[in-house]
Amino acid sequence: MRKDKVIYIAMPYRADTINGILHNIARARDVAESLWRLGFVVLCPHLNTAFMDGAIPDEAFLRGDLELLRRSDAVFTGPGWDESEGAIAEVNLATSLGMPVFEDEHSLVRWAIRERKLERKKEAEERAANVIAADPCFGNSLEELPCITLPNPAESIDREGDENGTEDEQGEGPSV
Repeated sequence: MRKDKVIYIAMPYRADTINGILHNIARARDVAESLWRLGFVVLCPHLNTAFMDGAIPDEAFLRGDLELLRRSDAVFTGPGWDESEGAIAEVNLATSLGMPVFEDEHSLVRWAIRERKLERKKEAEERAANVIAADPCFGNSLEELPCITLPNPAESIDREGDENGTEDEQGEGPSV
């Protein structure tokens, strides 16, 4: 079963002014839109909590963002990520979880293609295992497949001769 890859956007949100925050949200939105167009499911925390500053403590948003990241397949970093404490923490968490982190779309797409090929191979192996398990002729593994022995054509001719009475029991030729 195909599973769409979920990509988490790690970029700066905070800024000194409301215009700076708006600029960061717009940049993250542009990156998210681009990745959606490539066929990914994108989590953009900037849009999830845009302009909710002060509604609840920042720590709650940060915890929620990190939980969304944990449920993602990969992280995509956009411009300025390495200047943002939050984005750096997100990349560090992803790295500690063994999650891939990408800085460019080309690498992300190549990774997704490789992942899809591995998924297809695994699905094919599972289907083959199910066929083998469901068919009693196969036994428990491919190594236990029954051998099919084909008849020797020369033996077929000898038997035909016996049936027609053209050879004696010794096989020495026709009897007179």
